[in-house]
Amino acid sequence: MEEREQIDVAAILKQIRDEVQGAGRNSSDETAHLAIGVDFDELRASIAEVEALRAVSAHWPIQGHTPRERGAAFVQRVVRRALQWYITPIVQQQNSFNAAATQVLQLLLESQLELAREVARLRAAAAPDPAPPDDHA
Repeated sequence: MEEREQIDVAAILKQIRDEVQGAGRNSSDETAHLAIGVDFDELRASIAEVEALRAVSAHWPIQGHTPRERGAAFVQRVVRRALQWYITPIVQQQNSFNAAATQVLQLLLESQLELAREVARLRAAAAPDPAPPDDHA
């Protein structure tokens, strides 16, 4: 019979544990959300929607198809120009607020993602290591 090499099971288990813990420290966005139960893809999609809708326009198109609608559209355009001094600053304030809120949401998402990574890392570090098997057989 061939002579068998002695296998150090404890060393192999330690190496596997170290590799698993190393992978936990480098957890990606796809696995970090599992640590706290948050769907980051859904949050990113919501923030993208907020970003797409953040700009407010004070000037919706005013059109008319019939002579009566054209007359009403003309009156609305005159009223709009007369009130432009009042409406434009309000729209600018709203756009500034929307831009700031969008930025805050993006920063909160990044912060939440970093916290999820930290929770995953701490959970991996706190996981009890199983006792190595006895080699005294």
